[in-house]
Amino acid sequence: MKNHGLAKLFTGYFILSLISHPVLTIASEVAADDSEKIEAVETSATTISSSEQVPTEESSQVVEPPADSGIESSSALVETPAPLESQTEESAAPKKKTKKKQQSGISATTNQTGIALDSTNFPDPEFRNWVINWLDNEYSYGDVIDFDANISPVARIESSGIKDLTGIEHFVNLKELSIKISGYKDLDVSQLLNLEKLTVDKETNVSSVTFGEQHVLKNVSIMNSNLSKIDVSSLSHLETLNLMGSSILSEVTLGQKDYLTELSLTGTIIKGLDASASPNLKQLELEGVASLATLSLEDNTKIERLILSGTSLEELNVANATNLTHLDVSNTKITDLDVQATTKLTYLNVSKTPLKELDVTSTVSLIELNASETPVAVLDLSQNTNLTKLVVNNTKISGLDLVKNGNLIEVQGENSALTSVNVADLGSLKTLKLAGNPKLATVTLKGNTALEVVDLSKAMVEKISLKQEITPNLKELIYKDGGVHSVSITGLAQLALISMNGSKELTSVMIDGAPLLKEILLETANELNSVTLDEVPTLENLRITNHQLKKIDLTSAPNLKVLNLRAGLLETLDLSTNEKLTDVNLNDNKLSYLNTEKNVNLVNFQAEKQVPAMVVEWKNNAWEISFAGKVPKEDYKNIILNTDNLSNRLVWDSENGIARFNGFGDGAPTALVYTYQTSHPTEALVSVNAKLTPKEQFGKVTVNYFDQKGNKITSIESDEHIGKVGTELKLTPKKIDGYTYVKYEYIEPAVLSLRSLPYTAVSNPTISYKQGVGTINLTYQANNAPTPGEEEEEEDDGSTGGSGGSSGSGLSTKGTNSGSSKLGSGSSSLPKTGELVAESVMWVGTSILGLMVLIMRKKSISERL
Repeated sequence: MKNHGLAKLFTGYFILSLISHPVLTIASEVAADDSEKIEAVETSATTISSSEQVPTEESSQVVEPPADSGIESSSALVETPAPLESQTEESAAPKKKTKKKQQSGISATTNQTGIALDSTNFPDPEFRNWVINWLDNEYSYGDVIDFDANISPVARIESSGIKDLTGIEHFVNLKELSIKISGYKDLDVSQLLNLEKLTVDKETNVSSVTFGEQHVLKNVSIMNSNLSKIDVSSLSHLETLNLMGSSILSEVTLGQKDYLTELSLTGTIIKGLDASASPNLKQLELEGVASLATLSLEDNTKIERLILSGTSLEELNVANATNLTHLDVSNTKITDLDVQATTKLTYLNVSKTPLKELDVTSTVSLIELNASETPVAVLDLSQNTNLTKLVVNNTKISGLDLVKNGNLIEVQGENSALTSVNVADLGSLKTLKLAGNPKLATVTLKGNTALEVVDLSKAMVEKISLKQEITPNLKELIYKDGGVHSVSITGLAQLALISMNGSKELTSVMIDGAPLLKEILLETANELNSVTLDEVPTLENLRITNHQLKKIDLTSAPNLKVLNLRAGLLETLDLSTNEKLTDVNLNDNKLSYLNTEKNVNLVNFQAEKQVPAMVVEWKNNAWEISFAGKVPKEDYKNIILNTDNLSNRLVWDSENGIARFNGFGDGAPTALVYTYQTSHPTEALVSVNAKLTPKEQFGKVTVNYFDQKGNKITSIESDEHIGKVGTELKLTPKKIDGYTYVKYEYIEPAVLSLRSLPYTAVSNPTISYKQGVGTINLTYQANNAPTPGEEEEEEDDGSTGGSGGSSGSGLSTKGTNSGSSKLGSGSSSLPKTGELVAESVMWVGTSILGLMVLIMRKKSISERL
């Protein structure tokens, strides 16, 4: 009986452990007497994993066993030690080494009988090993569990190698079972009669599940399974059933389910469902069940959440669903939906349905409404004052007046037929997305103090004017590919992004006071000719391309890092204050020079295909192109001229910054190619192809009056005419009393100090202005001194006056361009002439000498060329 006393001691010890353990109790049998049994002490559930538990200190609490258990109290066992001789015998025998483990909650038996851990009870070796690890083999004799198998009420079996769960039926006290075994096929839980919750993880993919008469099983979740059918009719107290993602499940046998409140068949392929046998159903999810064509909910008055999106339903009756708060029928074939009785509805989604009309005036509790991609054209929201989110993208709605919806936080009306939107005084509105409304011309913003994002892309709103008092918290302004003409932003302290790429009609942008602005995107702004930036200290990214800007001031953007001003008309640009620049693209502009000395952080620099408009001027017997005012004088030395297109007649005066071209005979050059190297990065070499525009120049023509003997007619003064070079001067000779006009002689301006040969014609003078001073000498014949052998002819000048008794009126001029003239006055007396033979001889001699000099000079020039 010595061993019998020791057994009692151990029995008392284990009862102490079970009472003190807060989470786990196992009922154990006492083998000493078949009629004597120890009652299991129930405790709260715990989760047992395959890993070994960490030992903890045992409780010192003394627990009295039941009076009829046949077991003495632990205190009595402690107070009554074994006889000395028994102790001696025991000390001589080897002792089994055990560990104190509170978490196992195991009650030892008196005769070490139990369930063998062998292939008969647990045929799957992986599962058998899992059981051993779970129960901790410290408490088994060999391969026999030395305790009752009614163990922890919670088990989580998680292993990839288990193929057979035979043996789990011994754990009849299980209340919660969670299984995650990849590839497991057939699951039988019919003998776990105390099971309350079953969870089969989505990675398990079971193909069959067998239930018994499990009247306490309340929650079943089998997701992403390979089930084709399932019968839960025996689960009379089932409250929740989740079969989500079982893509081949076509048959579900529910039976009478008075306690069922939640049912999810999302992603299955059932064709119909009669929920009348589940009168307490509150939540039904059938999302993505494309095969579902019928649904009866007439008896489900308690339903609150109904999700039917993606089904094939064509009609739905929710007249009795007066407790409905969440309804989603999106992407269905429903053509008519009456929600007048669902006054508690807070969420309604009818998007992607053929609904043409929607009346929500009775759903006064509505918080979120989505009617996108429907043919709905009219929507009255005046009664929905609790609305916080409205989504009406891709509809036929033309106008939204939301002034009564003061709780709105988000409004989406993209790609619709909107022409006007009024969100004035919506103080809670944060997001306004109206992109893709090509007829939208009016958007009323006022008092939108919480507004953070506005998107008007592809709209036709011509003017954007946002001030602090209108949208003080605006963070993003987006208006891509729209019809905006001007943008004015003042005092928006939270603004971080302006994106208006593709605004081809935008002409001006003014930003004053945006201290947090980081990005301005204005690419393909074809008409943009004015950008004003003031107080934008955090601006880092500025992109304006395909623009008409000739200049832009970037001094207020000291933190600019990326600058893209490609394809514009920029003539000058100062980057001296933008020292943090790393990337610059200035291709296809009209910059003649750019100083990057201060931009020491430059990594990528592009300034190719510069075509500046530079002036070429004929000066000092050469064409001159001046870099004064375009390039700092100290940088003249960096300019390298390309003379390929101008032969060798181009000379660079680096001291004065003047390029001279001496090819007077070829006319003004049309282009000048030159290169210069930027300071940072040092490898950046800029090539410029300057378009040369001749400076507007004027020529002068002096008109003199002579008689046939070469004497100047003293009664009339010489005239001066000034006009643009290349334009014509047409003269009608003046009438001089006593004289008749005979011919004119034209002497072009001197070229390279050489006097031009005269040109003589018997007609009214018509010449072109040339640079310099030309001369027209008009010859008249005295009326009383006819030329021998010629008849005196009276020239018809088209005037109506007579030839005698009237004073000369001077020359009248005609020209394609206006010029200035000094006109002389006529005289009624004849001029006095003389026979100045000596002067005539001298003039002839001088002419011959000049002709010889000209011939020699031209020959010399030809030889040099």
